[in-house]
Amino acid sequence: MRKIISTVLALALLLSLSVTAFASELGGSQDVTAKYEKTETEEAIYNVDIQWGELTFTYSETTEKTWNPDTHTYDTDVSGGWDKTETAIKVTNHSNVAVDVAMSVTPVAGTGVNVSLTGGNATLAAGVEGDVSGAAFVTGTLKISGTPNSTVTAAGVKVGEITVTIE
Repeated sequence: MRKIISTVLALALLLSLSVTAFASELGGSQDVTAKYEKTETEEAIYNVDIQWGELTFTYSETTEKTWNPDTHTYDTDVSGGWDKTETAIKVTNHSNVAVDVAMSVTPVAGTGVNVSLTGGNATLAAGVEGDVSGAAFVTGTLKISGTPNSTVTAAGVKVGEITVTIE
């Protein structure tokens, strides 16, 4: 009887070994994945150049007097004009973000001088890395006209104020 029990046990052990072989066929595999993430923040840096044109204008007046012997008075001929009638204000964006530029002028009343501004309003794109000469810019043109009255002196008086707003 011992032989029969030994044979049955040996057979049971043998069958259990074959089950292990079946288990490996039922298994599976999974890929192992690695990822890389990099977070980079960029701080907004504002750098805007404003180039003011010459903002002093000179009005020159010449009076030519000619003696009139018939009336014993001088006949006068007055002529005058500005040394220049306009100048430019240029804003260049060297920032790494876009900026809005708005220019305005506020004339001073009562001087006989007219001050106006054309252009100068724009959204300027951010600077491009390595392209300094290609920086976005806008130009406004300040114009002056009229004939100054006696409130305008040789020392000069304020006839207007230019405001450049950058947002």
